[in-house]
Amino acid sequence: MEAATKHICRKINSVHQTVAAVAHSLRYDSSATTRIIRSSPYVLFRIWRPCVLGFAIENLRYLVTNAQIDVVERTRIHSLQRTLQCFTSSHITMIELGIPPLILQQALQLVALHFKYTVLHTNTIAAKLYNLRCKFRSSNAQPQHTIENRIAKAHSTLMIFNTYPGPPSVPRSVTLAKPKNKGKSYTTFLKPIVSAEWLRQIRLKYPQSPLPPSDNVSSRQHAHSLLHHLSLCNNLYKLPPYLTMCAHRNPMSLLRLRSQSHQPFPPTCST
Repeated sequence: MEAATKHICRKINSVHQTVAAVAHSLRYDSSATTRIIRSSPYVLFRIWRPCVLGFAIENLRYLVTNAQIDVVERTRIHSLQRTLQCFTSSHITMIELGIPPLILQQALQLVALHFKYTVLHTNTIAAKLYNLRCKFRSSNAQPQHTIENRIAKAHSTLMIFNTYPGPPSVPRSVTLAKPKNKGKSYTTFLKPIVSAEWLRQIRLKYPQSPLPPSDNVSSRQHAHSLLHHLSLCNNLYKLPPYLTMCAHRNPMSLLRLRSQSHQPFPPTCST
């Protein structure tokens, strides 16, 4: 699976060159009256997301170890930070822009794959083999990184235990969707569950975040949790209002202030 990791990182770095060229043009080639609005973090993020983020999450189910996921995570975040020219902790960047960790997005994809094999396309050879192997998963000594064990771990990560390993309960929104859109509708149904788990992990890491800031601040991420815990809403997928509501001015300074980004260059390039 190292080949898959290198392929994903290569794709991210390749498409980042195009995004960087567009961002540079918006910053320096636009007229003075529109430069501020066109180079705002919201505009740059909307350019970056469909180009880079798709390659980062396209083949996540082929990554079997956390180390491989971390490599892709670092490549993705470095691309976003260079695009926005906002260099801070990767955890703060993801929280501010509503980008869940890749390990949670991989869990979402694996749970959606289980839905595909047990509900949508049960007559395919892959689905029949998957259901057969799931029946004997507990009795056989299967390798840790088999797709069945990883899907079981994904259900445990998202705390979905109600019907697994059988077919999941189908929500009403998925039932009413057209047959060709049921898979996409189920993925949309899972996003609030991923957001809730992400929020739980953040609050579990810093359980005293609701308290006022004290002298016991261990890191930038801890300080961010102390100062902005009220900004963490129920759906972390959404961009914060200060990025989407400032249509007539550039909120880059506010983004750098909130994310504690005080370096004009990446940390690796400042030495």
